[in-house]
Amino acid sequence: MRWRVIRRQLRRMGLWRPGKHGLRMRLGILLVFGLAFLAARAYEGAVGPLPVLHANETHPSGEAGRTSSAGQVQGEAYTIDGDTIRVNRTTKVRLLGVAAPERDERGGPEATAFMKRLVNGKTVRCDLNGEKTYDRLVGTCYVDGRDIGEAVIRAGLARDCPRYSGGRYAHVEPPQAASLPFPEYCA
Repeated sequence: MRWRVIRRQLRRMGLWRPGKHGLRMRLGILLVFGLAFLAARAYEGAVGPLPVLHANETHPSGEAGRTSSAGQVQGEAYTIDGDTIRVNRTTKVRLLGVAAPERDERGGPEATAFMKRLVNGKTVRCDLNGEKTYDRLVGTCYVDGRDIGEAVIRAGLARDCPRYSGGRYAHVEPPQAASLPFPEYCA
């Protein structure tokens, strides 16, 4: 008896159609959307609401929105690898003119660990040049007024990439950095 009442209500809502897959498909779609909604709510509860910012807006917490691909972004930073950071949880920035080994290459874990000590949880300012590479903005970033790219190269954990830096960091690159992998795109 109860099933008949449910079926009648589903017919009124337009979700029941006699046939092989009508109801199953509609209920499956509702289930997928419901699970996606619940997952989004759980994620938001775990990390807090993510700011949705437009050009030249500022979040009440003080986080600045990305003004454009060229310009500046500032906020709390976390390390992705030896030459990439994430600013304000959402903006990935590739350090301009820095060639650090990937995390799975020789020297990569050391470069990543150095970057974590240098920037994780600290406020950084990145001057963006308007370029993007692999869905990352490109720019020169500073922590406490110190050039992050210069610091990781000076430590011997990354190399100057003259094709993009114009040789900006060549004078601080120590001789032992020559043993690190040098990407072809830097030549």
